[in-house]
Amino acid sequence: MRGHETVLTDAMGGLFVLDELHAYDISRLALILAAVKHLSRDLGARFLTMSATFPKILKTAWLEALETAPVEIRAADATLKQFTRHTLHILEADLLSEAALDQVVNCYRQGEAVLVVATTVDRAQKLFHAIKARSGSEAVWLLHSRFTLEDRAKKEQLLSARVGTGLRWKDSPGTILVATQVVEVSLDVDFDVLFTDPAPVEALIQRFGRVNRGRRGSLCDVYVSGVLPAEADWIYSREQVQRAVTLLRPSHAQAIEEETVQSWVDAAYEPVATQWLATLNHEVENILEGVIRTNRPLSSHPELEHAFEQLFDGCEVVPEAFEQEYRRRLSDEPLSAALLRVPISEGQRQRLRRAGLIDGEIARLQYSQTAGLNLNFRDDNA
Repeated sequence: MRGHETVLTDAMGGLFVLDELHAYDISRLALILAAVKHLSRDLGARFLTMSATFPKILKTAWLEALETAPVEIRAADATLKQFTRHTLHILEADLLSEAALDQVVNCYRQGEAVLVVATTVDRAQKLFHAIKARSGSEAVWLLHSRFTLEDRAKKEQLLSARVGTGLRWKDSPGTILVATQVVEVSLDVDFDVLFTDPAPVEALIQRFGRVNRGRRGSLCDVYVSGVLPAEADWIYSREQVQRAVTLLRPSHAQAIEEETVQSWVDAAYEPVATQWLATLNHEVENILEGVIRTNRPLSSHPELEHAFEQLFDGCEVVPEAFEQEYRRRLSDEPLSAALLRVPISEGQRQRLRRAGLIDGEIARLQYSQTAGLNLNFRDDNA
C-alpha cells in the first residue's frame, strides 16, 4: 500500500489496545503477532491485550512476540465469584428438532428473553421461521450478516431498547432473538436463557456472556446442543467443536465458575499445543519475512495488498428490491448508498455469477427486512 510508512511513523511509540484476542484462527492471529513483534521491538510500541478467553497457549505466543515480559492483570477471586451467572445444560438434540423448538417457545411464553444462536445464516433463517410459526408472535427477531447495513443497524437499536443490559426485569416482555455469531460482539444485550449450536469453547463463552449480563440475581440457563450440524464444518473445525462439547459435558446441570471457564479454554488446546505453536511460529516468520521486511519505506507492493484482502473473502451486493433506491442514492447521497449493501463471501458471489443471479452489484435474490437475503444454496458464512 502506498504511504504505509506514514502509518508506521504514526504508530511509533504508540499504545495499542487489543480487545478479545482469540486463538482459534491461526492465520489472522499470526498477522497480529507479526505486527506486534515489529511494532514493539522496532518502533517502541506498547500493548494492552484482554479477552474473556485467554488460553495459556496464547499467553506463550504473546510472550514470544514481545521483547519484555508483560504485566498480567487478573481479577481477584472474590470478583470472579460475583460473575458466576449461568447454569450449563447439554441439550442432546439438534436445535431444529421438535423438542428443542418446543423448549425455546415454552421459555418465551413464560416471559423470558430467549437467545438462539445458529452456526450459519441458513440455519438461523430456518430456526426463525420454525419458531415464529410455533409461537405465532411478532416478538421473534432475526439477526445475521446478510441484512443491509441499514436494516441491521435498525434491528440492533430496537433490540438494545428491548433487551439492553439494565432493562431485564421480572415484568419485561418475552422476546426471542435468533442470531448467528454476530451477536457475540458489540451488542450490549442481556437475555434470560440461551440455546446454541455447538462451537469452539471461546465462541460459546462469548455467547454465554449475552445472558444475565447485568447479573440480576439468580443463575440463568444456557443450553448447548451436543449435536454437530453438518453445515458447521464450513465455519469451524469439527475437531475443535467436538472437543468443546466433550469438555463441557462433565459440567452439565452445574453452575459455571470462572475458574472452570479458564480450564475449558486451556484444555481445548492441550491435545494440539505443540503443532499449534509450530504452525503459528512458522506463519509469523513468513509474515515477518514476506511482508514486514519486504515492505520498505517509499516502495509499494500491490501484491501484498491483494494478498491481505484475500484473507477476508468478502464482498458486498445490493438486493434487487433496493436497486432503484440504491442508484438514486449513488447520485444524490452517495455515502448512504453503502447502507443498502449486504455482505457475502467471494465464493458465494462467484456462484451467483455462474447462476446468472448477479448483475454488477445487484443480486437477483429475495430479500426481506425480517429474514434478510436468501441465497437459495449451500451456506458457508454467518
